[in-house]
Amino acid sequence: KMSSDNDYVRVCSTSEIPIGGGTRKTIGTREIAIFRTNRGKFYCLDAHCYHAGGPLEMGTIVDIEGLGDHSRPCVVCPWHAYKIALDTGEGVYEGIDPFTKPYKKKVKSKGVQQRTHKIKIEGNNVYVSLSTEGQIESDYYSSDRFKEIMTGQGITISFSQPDEKNTSSSSSSTTNTDNSTNSSSSASSTTEETKTNQNNSEQQQSEQQQSEQKQSEQKQQPQQSTTTTNQNVKTEK
Repeated sequence: KMSSDNDYVRVCSTSEIPIGGGTRKTIGTREIAIFRTNRGKFYCLDAHCYHAGGPLEMGTIVDIEGLGDHSRPCVVCPWHAYKIALDTGEGVYEGIDPFTKPYKKKVKSKGVQQRTHKIKIEGNNVYVSLSTEGQIESDYYSSDRFKEIMTGQGITISFSQPDEKNTSSSSSSTTNTDNSTNSSSSASSTTEETKTNQNNSEQQQSEQQQSEQKQSEQKQQPQQSTTTTNQNVKTEK
């Protein structure tokens, strides 16, 4: 069902989104997470965390001071505690300036890492308009490449259109959450294995180069010693 603006699609009713929490829905093949803060504001982001694909709808919403003139609502990923600003999709972290004493933590931004989507409420209905501009880190988990990796791991990802009935939407959301959680975990493991193999390969190459260099130095040392001995013999004569 569409709203008056054709870019917006009805995804669920407000009653499906817990206060101070989130829920997962799908539009086409895009999985999204819709949040409602304790102040009653609604936000929509890609459902998979940009870092390793964690299920953001299962995360905790916190208010963080230090980003702008007022506190900002952020979701904390349940997998690795990465913080993401709900209004902009910025990755948020606490940094310390080592040149300033006493050391004091300061909230900083990594820039936009998570894709956000437009959301509006009409009555009890929640409408979302997907954002597609540019390339953002979280786009990977909606890409064909991610789906290929999941297929290679023997994991099937199913998508469904938003339903008009609340019960159907809730059931669909639960199924997608379970699938995407397993899928993201496998993708994270695959990525880590690839990085580990690359590091091991580089370490082996470095050790081999060091070994060859030592052998070369050992070969040169006896020659230098022999030359010195011959010179001493000639001098004695």
